[in-house]
Amino acid sequence: MNFFHDLSPLSTDKGILLRRLLLDHGQSVNVTPRRQLLRAGFSWLLLAILALSGPGQARANPLDGYAVHLRDPDPETGIRSTPANNTWPARTAAVVRAINWLHTQQQPDGSFGVRTADAVFLIARAGEDPDGPAWRPASFSALDALRSQIPAYLTDAGRTAKFLRAVAAAGRDVHHFAGIDLAAHLSSYYQPATGLYHPGHLYYHTLAVQGLRLASQPLPAPAVTAIIAQQHATGGWEWRIGGPLDEVDTTGLILETLPLAAVPVSSTTVISAVSFLASTQHPDGGWSLGAAGTTNSNSTALALAGLLAVEHHPLAAPFVHGSNTPLSALLALQAADGGFNFMATAAGERLMATLDALDALLRPYPGDVLPPPRLFLPFVARPPI
Repeated sequence: MNFFHDLSPLSTDKGILLRRLLLDHGQSVNVTPRRQLLRAGFSWLLLAILALSGPGQARANPLDGYAVHLRDPDPETGIRSTPANNTWPARTAAVVRAINWLHTQQQPDGSFGVRTADAVFLIARAGEDPDGPAWRPASFSALDALRSQIPAYLTDAGRTAKFLRAVAAAGRDVHHFAGIDLAAHLSSYYQPATGLYHPGHLYYHTLAVQGLRLASQPLPAPAVTAIIAQQHATGGWEWRIGGPLDEVDTTGLILETLPLAAVPVSSTTVISAVSFLASTQHPDGGWSLGAAGTTNSNSTALALAGLLAVEHHPLAAPFVHGSNTPLSALLALQAADGGFNFMATAAGERLMATLDALDALLRPYPGDVLPPPRLFLPFVARPPI
């Protein structure tokens, strides 16, 4: 089974829409200033239509195959499954701006430095072709850059997992990429005695589990058991194997990963982790690495993505504080240029912050109402740019 359709509300036609209409590719080849201006105009016109359209009357669910199916409220946590407002237009606008900013970060060799695998993964998730002309600032595309980083970057299970999921998301063969079988290379890190892909780093081990499942590769059961065994009494996890800290980022990543590994969303493991996130959330709706700290993009995005993955409603109680929600906290950290800041008071590593934010924004949300197909048909028939 390919799990990528579960990660994004963008079906094939909607991915084409983003590629050919919404995204103002300032670095695309053969794009004249006039065409660039027309694209931008069409982008904001469509976004205005989406914002004004609202949920509208009931119709066939456009997210069939993609939707999050919510449980009834849990009697212990009080988490509810009430419908959310349609946040798809606002999220789409944020994604458009973030992707446009991402173009400005691409280097002439097509890469994003050490974040190339993360960038390719999210570019593909947004319906873009990381090997296409839009992501080819000169002679090399983003996917070419990823190829060039093999095998030098495949130094541990975490990095290899990022390459694996990026190649799978881009629709390439994970067994034959740049002369490497990425799935086999990642599997070579597995230690049957411990069930771990990394001896000391739970975050990297979890990335390995996630990467294998997203690429539809087999996964040994002890690899999942090893994650569950590291959970603290609080419901949280730490990035280190055996580490005592309760940490939001790793907990969010694990929640993203457990459903892919067939762990039921109704399990005690998941419920405890969701309760941990509820207990560490800040009044502004966001999260920091631990319970104490200032809301940041990375922690908020990872927690938000984790909640969505385990079918818990991040825009309802107990995750709503007045008018503040995890989504509003994340969007508040998007800067005027489209990139996300690490914190409101510190820009930090903006590339990683933006990629993490995209991961959370591209997922289906409860209450999503996408535009009717007729909005897409005039555009998907256009020839490739």
